[in-house]
Amino acid sequence: ALALCGLALSCYLTWASWQSGSVVGCSGESYFSCEEVLGSKWSKWWGVPVSLLGAMTYGLLFTSAWLVPGEGDSRSPWVTQAAWLCLSAFSFLAAGVAVWFIVLQAWVLGEFCLYCCLVHACSLAICALALWQLPRRDRDEEHALMGASLGLQSVATEQPSTSASAEVYPRQLLMSLLVAS
Repeated sequence: ALALCGLALSCYLTWASWQSGSVVGCSGESYFSCEEVLGSKWSKWWGVPVSLLGAMTYGLLFTSAWLVPGEGDSRSPWVTQAAWLCLSAFSFLAAGVAVWFIVLQAWVLGEFCLYCCLVHACSLAICALALWQLPRRDRDEEHALMGASLGLQSVATEQPSTSASAEVYPRQLLMSLLVAS
């Protein structure tokens, strides 16, 4: 739902940027100055509104979230892990961009756009929710595996379950963060 909300807001901002018209709810008399923000040099990247890039990111976030299985869903562990890694990478990207543009609006432009702030709030909330819901191995199990790989302790010979192979490992999460940045 947050990805769809961010997508809709980003599409509206893209349309408003291309139309160079006024933005609903933002006037010179309110606290928000959307026209100033959307008319700044920071609102476009090589002539393309950054909100269009945001809309594409939200589309990818929605698709990734759609591929993450729910309770009782029997997707393959590979698809599940790939969906979680894509979701984490795109949510890191969106959150990083949100922080960048919030700082830019606050300290460089000195103006805020209501719709931009709502889009950035969606990004930060998606990132927080994705990290909170991310399937992770139990820390004790991770330490046991590390100890076994170093020859410090033995590991039980139980076969790993198929759900364990769908978990995201910290090194994979770090890699998705590096790809997003």
